[in-house]
Amino acid sequence: TLIKILSNHNNLNYHMTKTKQSYNEHCEYCTEVMKYVDYNWEENCLETAHHILCKCSYFSNKRKEIFNKYQFDSIDDLQSSHLINKMIKFFNNTNIFERKPQITKRSLSPNRTLSHKTNKRRSTPTQGNNNKRRRYTS
Repeated sequence: TLIKILSNHNNLNYHMTKTKQSYNEHCEYCTEVMKYVDYNWEENCLETAHHILCKCSYFSNKRKEIFNKYQFDSIDDLQSSHLINKMIKFFNNTNIFERKPQITKRSLSPNRTLSHKTNKRRSTPTQGNNNKRRRYTS
C-alpha cells in the first residue's frame, strides 16, 4: 500500500488514464462539487494518492478521524513514521485501492467492434533451393 501511495502507480484515475485504462483522470468523489466551487478544479481534482490523502473533500471526515486534521498542504507533512502507519490505515479504511477499473482498454477503443477477419500470410510457391541456406567453403 505504501508503494502505491508514494509511487502513484495504483488504480486511481490519474494513473489509469496514463495507462489508457480510464478516460477520466479527475477524482470521481469530489469533481462534481468542485466544478462549481474551485476555479482550478481541473488541476486540483486529479485523482492521485496525494489528492485523496491531502485534499479531497469527500474524505475530509475520514482524515479527521485518523489524522485529527481535515486537510494537509502536502504529502511531505506526513513523512514521520507514526503518520506513515496512519496513511496506510487511511487507504485501507477507504478501500480505494481495491476499486476495480470502471472500463477496460477494449472499451476505450474508438472501434469497439472487432473485425473477425484473419490476416493469414499467403504462401507463395518457391522455386528451386532458394529456401535452403548456402554453405560457403573456403
